[in-house]
Amino acid sequence: MTDNQIFKTEDAAACGATLRPLARVQTYPSMMPQFANVEQLKGHWKSRTEAILKRDIARLPSAFLATMRNAVVFQNGFVRSEQGIIVQETIVGARDVTPPQEDRVVRHEPRPTALLRKAGDSDFAHWLAELLPRVREFRAMFPQQAIQFAVPASPADMRPMRQRTLEWLGVRDDEILWLGSEPTRFDLLHFITVNSIHSHTHDFTGLRHVSAQARAKVPHGKAHRRLYISRDGATKRRLLNEPDIVSQLTKRNFTIVAPQSMSIDEQVALFAEAEMVVGTTDATMANILWAPEHCEVVALSPDHGHEFFFWDMAGIRDQTFSFLFGDSADPSQLGNADFTADPALLCRIVDAALARIARRQGKQPA
Repeated sequence: MTDNQIFKTEDAAACGATLRPLARVQTYPSMMPQFANVEQLKGHWKSRTEAILKRDIARLPSAFLATMRNAVVFQNGFVRSEQGIIVQETIVGARDVTPPQEDRVVRHEPRPTALLRKAGDSDFAHWLAELLPRVREFRAMFPQQAIQFAVPASPADMRPMRQRTLEWLGVRDDEILWLGSEPTRFDLLHFITVNSIHSHTHDFTGLRHVSAQARAKVPHGKAHRRLYISRDGATKRRLLNEPDIVSQLTKRNFTIVAPQSMSIDEQVALFAEAEMVVGTTDATMANILWAPEHCEVVALSPDHGHEFFFWDMAGIRDQTFSFLFGDSADPSQLGNADFTADPALLCRIVDAALARIARRQGKQPA
């Protein structure tokens, strides 16, 4: 395989794989943020950010459904072809990948299986945005065929969330094969080559489908909540002046929330009622996926190494997005740096957003 994480057409023959192109939306509208203080950024971060945020069209790469016979899955989701070749996309970023010897393959799975696995899928946001949308595509490719879904069993604390989110998409418990440490040989294994460009392009139709299914399955009320996602207790990307930020937001009737302490259904129910969400560029910000259209989203981010993940997600959900970049305490830490946000500037952004909400509702700003 090549060093590129995408499983390329020219690699298929060597891996004994067949490829079928996926029918997916490859371009979709992209909107600039309502606010983004890009002047805060330095050097190439500024020019790169300006270029991306000014786009009006987002483009996905071509993607394929790959099918292998007699492939071995090991170490929680790495794939080795019958020819002994490791599928690069399944191991990107991994260390100490040691394929098992033939006599170490301890399990055999005769049922056709779709692999829900990619680098970074142990992250809450990546599971929601990049793995769940693949269920719809697998179903579309095999409308008459009963297939099961192979899903990493670790980390253990993510298993209930993975199981419940798959349930929203119609995947029954008996259709899930939890991947453990034991190497498993599959008679027929399907996987999808790629469905995003990290961190600023995603599966438009798939994300909308996941959001709609979750909102339909979890009871919730109308949008009226203003939420601030706290990172209290975090060890990186900490908002160093969070007390100052919280003080200003509570004056504006915001509720401080910690989604990581809630069940996935509780998170959906809460964010489905949000009219505005403020938070740092943290995995729990992916809960804007459940928020309604026109929800106002403000992301606080260090001014080095920031990502576009949630801006793109908000655009796909027709939400209004603003960036507030703050001073990094240690720029060498890039996107994981602790940082300080300007409370006065945040108040301007929030007040402008609340005014837009009031106009949409035909009310005076609160």
